[in-house]
Amino acid sequence: YNITNGEYTTYSGDISSQFNYQFGDLHDIFATAQYNVSETKYKEITHYTEGYPNSNMKSIIFARQYANDATPTGGEGLNRNLGALITTGYSYANRYMMDATLKASASSVFGTDRKWGSFWSLGLAWNIHNESFIKDNINLVKQMKIRISAGSSGNQNYSTNVSLPIYQYFSSNYYNGFSGAYLKNMENRGLGWEQKLDYNIGMDFRTKRITAVIDAYIADTQNMVFSRSLLPSTGYTSVSDNIGLVRNKGIEASLSYILYQSGSSYVSIFGRIASNDNRVQKISDAMREFNNIQKANAKSSGSTAPVTQYYDGVPLRSIWVVPSLGIDPVTGNEIYIDRNGTPTNIWSASNLVNYGSSDPLFNGNFGINGEIKGFGFNFVCTYYGGGYLYNTTLLDKVEGTSLEKNVDRRIFAGRWFKKGQEAKYKASVSGQTSLTLPTSRFVQRNNVLTISSASLYYEFPLKIIKKLGLERLRATIYANDLYTFSSIEIERGTYYPYARKFSLALTTTF
Repeated sequence: YNITNGEYTTYSGDISSQFNYQFGDLHDIFATAQYNVSETKYKEITHYTEGYPNSNMKSIIFARQYANDATPTGGEGLNRNLGALITTGYSYANRYMMDATLKASASSVFGTDRKWGSFWSLGLAWNIHNESFIKDNINLVKQMKIRISAGSSGNQNYSTNVSLPIYQYFSSNYYNGFSGAYLKNMENRGLGWEQKLDYNIGMDFRTKRITAVIDAYIADTQNMVFSRSLLPSTGYTSVSDNIGLVRNKGIEASLSYILYQSGSSYVSIFGRIASNDNRVQKISDAMREFNNIQKANAKSSGSTAPVTQYYDGVPLRSIWVVPSLGIDPVTGNEIYIDRNGTPTNIWSASNLVNYGSSDPLFNGNFGINGEIKGFGFNFVCTYYGGGYLYNTTLLDKVEGTSLEKNVDRRIFAGRWFKKGQEAKYKASVSGQTSLTLPTSRFVQRNNVLTISSASLYYEFPLKIIKKLGLERLRATIYANDLYTFSSIEIERGTYYPYARKFSLALTTTF
């Protein structure tokens, strides 16, 4: 029985002032000034016990003793913040608009020399539909707005002790019954805010039947907090520092169209598509050292999963494997390709290459909804594709399992058994399976289309429900995850329960 006791306390307060002024019929201006301060404090302690006579004794008081070789553990933290914010905006004839913000924040999380961070944003918009050449000549257009914005934001979601020197006590006696302590964490007075710079341009368009939105963006996340390697002669192996730069860019577009509309009845179709690219732009010495450690662990640990590595200009979620020519028909062993393009039967971590990203190249959804004479419906499909997946189903259940077990039928259809056989999967060794290290044979295109949800409802007419003394009555049937079409045959529900859900609901208002 493990029991944790603790407390979490937050205090916060702010004061603000607002200003609004309209002069003439064309000009509107507003401004807001705000000051805020907050403190968050927590502490907790955990005790470990054992030796309960039976499972019905569900209180820690029934423990016979504290757990063997276990000591109480716990932690505490203190985070203080203060900041000032100024927001202003201007609009001319509801055609040209501008918004701007300037914020300064300080947090106790960061080093004493860089506790303050400054952030800003600027947005411009043009309501083209309010221009006379549109408003007076094209009645079909209800909205046509062009938007452009840029701004920065900060992240302080880190441990409260990340920049401070922290002492750790030895768990056992240090000297003649006395306790000893050592400096666990090196102080970094220059540790500052992680900052994200966002740039966006977009357009909103709407007519009586069509609604469209399109956005293009670039987001640079810089000064990310990572552990930077240090020489052992300093007394530490690493220190938290601001390093690295990741760029996220993409485009998103959505469109809906009303196929039919008459009174309260309508039928509408809709769709959305997005494309996103997430790449490392600048790595640090610590990341280079991390890559070297990952390469060393790839072989020594015997892990069959691809290792994580980061390089300049490479997608963040790249799949690192050794290129493969397939299974040798003569020996049943795998043939790899080294850095020089030469075939080899030896797997080496120095030959690891980026074989694609697990992030999809595109994703989105589409569907249809509507209501006709009390009957309403909604049908939604989601999709993504263009990315890659390391197929662990084939690795673990086909090539990576023993023939002595309850196995997948593809073992007999695709496994190498005899000389001269062309096979997808390598031979087993003495009834057991040899280790398969990360290889391009299991990297596959990952394109998926899912019938996400479908619902149908009926809204009973007033003349019926009033006789029942009701104000509203609706019956609904709903289902989700009806079917998935995938370019990869893969198991679902092995790590987290997977289920198709069906529900029937009756909703009423008295």
